[in-house]
Amino acid sequence: AAMVGTALYQKSPATFLAALDRKGVVIAIGADREKDRMRGVDLGKHFPLVGRALAGESGYEVDQFPGIEEGASGNVSLLFAAPVKIDGAVVGAALTGIPLSRLARRVRRQLRLDHVKEKGLVLWVYFYRGDALFEMETPPDLDKAIPDAAARQGGLAANPGGFGGGFLQFGRWYGYRMGPLAALGPGLGMLIVRSDPPTP
Repeated sequence: AAMVGTALYQKSPATFLAALDRKGVVIAIGADREKDRMRGVDLGKHFPLVGRALAGESGYEVDQFPGIEEGASGNVSLLFAAPVKIDGAVVGAALTGIPLSRLARRVRRQLRLDHVKEKGLVLWVYFYRGDALFEMETPPDLDKAIPDAAARQGGLAANPGGFGGGFLQFGRWYGYRMGPLAALGPGLGMLIVRSDPPTP
């Protein structure tokens, strides 16, 4: 798992790759020795996704990873699980995950690469799950300017397919658009903030 995990993390925002036994208990984890604390954790009881993988079905879902220390809470992550088979029989499962904050950063970086020729363009990406926002490296002033949880709920109640708006900050106009990502699960979606390059 360590060798596979190291290769995976070099190209992916995933933060772990775990090998699980037939009961869904972590037996090995790749890439980060600090994550060895997860060894022995029963993820089968935390994630229905793992149970389905142990029954032979690959899949994905968004869920909150359990905190390892008592009283701690883990990252909300996009999880992927697949059965591990030997001679056609399921002997365990493999599980990997991408925290939504890291996923937001990856999407933002890709958007900026796609628009690199537009000098002065500003792009930021957030994911939301219910009232919670997930982002990485966004400016605190921008976090305060985008719609809060109540405004997001109200906007989506009136416009289930998504809605947008704008605001002025530090003499610059920003527009945003947010909407659900039903494929990832209920209550999940993305919010993108954009400010176009200044007019010459």
